[in-house]
Amino acid sequence: MKVSFYEVYRIFINAVIETWFRFFVVESDFLEMCHKLIVLQNEKTIVVIELLSEEIHVRPIGFVKRSSSNEDERDRRLVSKIVLKKDFTKGLDGIEEWSHVYVIFWMHKISDKEKMLVHPGEGRNVGIFATRAPVRPNPIGLTLVELVKRDENVIWVKGLDAYDDTLVLDIKPYPDWEHGRLIVVTDFRVPKWLTKIIRNDFRKKERL
Repeated sequence: MKVSFYEVYRIFINAVIETWFRFFVVESDFLEMCHKLIVLQNEKTIVVIELLSEEIHVRPIGFVKRSSSNEDERDRRLVSKIVLKKDFTKGLDGIEEWSHVYVIFWMHKISDKEKMLVHPGEGRNVGIFATRAPVRPNPIGLTLVELVKRDENVIWVKGLDAYDDTLVLDIKPYPDWEHGRLIVVTDFRVPKWLTKIIRNDFRKKERL
């Protein structure tokens, strides 16, 4: 079966567009976010893309740099760097006055196959939005870290559970404030299954 040059070109353009949106749009399933119409007319390829209103564009402000790519990112005692793009350097002015900040990042190593809506727990399955598991529909990470220091476009933080080279989307100071008061939650509650996990982890450490 012969395939025309224009059919090959159509397939190529289709692949380029899909790859572009998979990389730059906050939604891994491109087909659910876009309607694609590729028309061959008068030996010219016309590409029409209709985007849905739910589409979101993000631009990373920097990336995570760890001392070693083999570090255990779950060890909250470790210090790592966040290197911002030079264009965002001025955006860090004044951040040194805060002791803690939120880091919002994109968990790029989570594949589509790993994502789930129900997460298996210890004796009970719970919805993914009721957990902090990384295998989410949109793999966005949010971690409260201690700010160690800043030098130009680089900040050092303690307790960031992100891999080396993870893309950073935003940085926000903690705590929040409104109407003349700081917003710090002290009367929180947690589910019983989490209390059980914490208790078991504590007992394991005691045995060591």
